[in-house]
Amino acid sequence: MTVEAFLEPETLSVESGASARCEVRVRNNGNAPRELGFRILGEASAWTTVFPRTVSLPPGGEGVARLLASPPRGPRPLAGPVPLTVEVSWRGADVQTTVAEGTLEVAPMVQLSAVLMPPRGASGEPSRHLLVVENRGNTVLRASVRSGGANGPVLDIDPSRLTVAPGESADAGVTVRAPKTVLTGRGSEEVFQVLVEPDGGSVVTVEGRLHRESIVPGWLPKAAAGVLALALTGGLLRGTVLSPSSDDTGGAAPGRAELSGAAPTDPRCVTLGHEDEVGNSVHKEPRPERLLPYEYSFMRVSGCTPTRFNPCEPIHFVINPAKAPPGGPGDVQAAMAELARATGMTFVDDGTTDETMPGNTRLSYQPQRYGNRWAPILIAWESQGGGGEDQTVGRGGATGFFNGVILTGYVGLNVDAIVNPVKRSPLQDGFGTASGSGPIGPEGVTWGRVLLHELGHLVGLGHAGNHATLMYPQSAAQTTRPAKFNAGDLPGLRLLGREAGCLPTPQPGVGTPGPAGPVNPTPSPPAPAPPTPNHHS
Repeated sequence: MTVEAFLEPETLSVESGASARCEVRVRNNGNAPRELGFRILGEASAWTTVFPRTVSLPPGGEGVARLLASPPRGPRPLAGPVPLTVEVSWRGADVQTTVAEGTLEVAPMVQLSAVLMPPRGASGEPSRHLLVVENRGNTVLRASVRSGGANGPVLDIDPSRLTVAPGESADAGVTVRAPKTVLTGRGSEEVFQVLVEPDGGSVVTVEGRLHRESIVPGWLPKAAAGVLALALTGGLLRGTVLSPSSDDTGGAAPGRAELSGAAPTDPRCVTLGHEDEVGNSVHKEPRPERLLPYEYSFMRVSGCTPTRFNPCEPIHFVINPAKAPPGGPGDVQAAMAELARATGMTFVDDGTTDETMPGNTRLSYQPQRYGNRWAPILIAWESQGGGGEDQTVGRGGATGFFNGVILTGYVGLNVDAIVNPVKRSPLQDGFGTASGSGPIGPEGVTWGRVLLHELGHLVGLGHAGNHATLMYPQSAAQTTRPAKFNAGDLPGLRLLGREAGCLPTPQPGVGTPGPAGPVNPTPSPPAPAPPTPNHHS
């Protein structure tokens, strides 16, 4: 064989969401110099990279490339052995190839999601609910389902044992009966719990509410007392019908963000109740949270499908550091790692660029600058003016999409933004500290926090009405510290990431040569996306 190649070690072990490394060792046994190219084959190609991409060897020379395997945290790949195959190619009279083969042992991972539909039921008759359990792990899920308390409503669960394949869901019927009848009053809410206990995993608790109406409405005893008083004082009632006020609370109806908790996620329509219908205009509202889904939302949807990247292939990004603060590039790397952890996607740093985006549009296909591929995500620091109450701190989102698939995007960070108008203090690097409680305030806003917010927009998240989320539109009013995606943001990111499954990514160009030969003819590159959302301090 003119060229030999092998992996060292040949067998790797890794957990979902973590990384494993090995070396690709090559030897040129020929009598002419060779430039060797590397390519990952098979299932692992979506989340494995090899660098450098090429190695030049003299006759008899040896070289090394490094392989990084980072399987996402989700149903794929399945637990167990996954082939690692690296194709090594070189040109002689024609293109020749050999392969280096190994095995990646992916550890079992148990992770589930459970939702009760509807979350609130009425009394009078047994209240019936559907418990939907989704297996987000990479191995078969076997779980017991049972009631979570000795007191309160009585639960009948059928079946009480579920077996769910990775990436699939299963249902259990939950029938709820009130333990006793409420005779008078306004009724009450009874909280009940359903526990899902997976074999080898932690218990997941799902809460539901049973609304219990009284047999005698709360207004009737008061009305009866009034009737009695009128009778005793000689009052005359002539066919008077007393009824409760249309608003017993005496106040205005609550906004959406004031309701208890988030809209339920229906696995059959994940966008239901989770659309950001106000977008940029949310910043003009005195109480923007009233207009937004409480926990998470999607920026663009088509029916029951949010617009997102294809999470099964590496997503490339470049940085324009010309105006960056000292810690800027490091904050980008840390923020991308946090986004990868939350979505299960693989992000690849392609280095620096001098590209800028002074306006609100950007070409998604720039072959002169980036070659025959969709342009990588651009992250840059820019001057937008600062100091006013309505200053823009950052902007971010898709700048190209086609058939519901995001192709590329942009994150712009305003270097003119300030956090203290008296001291003219700029934003600090990093993600903040863990000390304190309540809103972080203007001086708690850091570049890392802004980056994570804009990266959320980039992959498809809209704004949310919960101050604890990083997608709350006013950064100084957020409460999570240090900045990181939390329980409100993460379900939306999972529905945009690897757990949501793969998408077909259109190839750029019209029958033009691609990075590895001709590509399939496709429509012309799509027009730039509409202006991206702004993030205010």
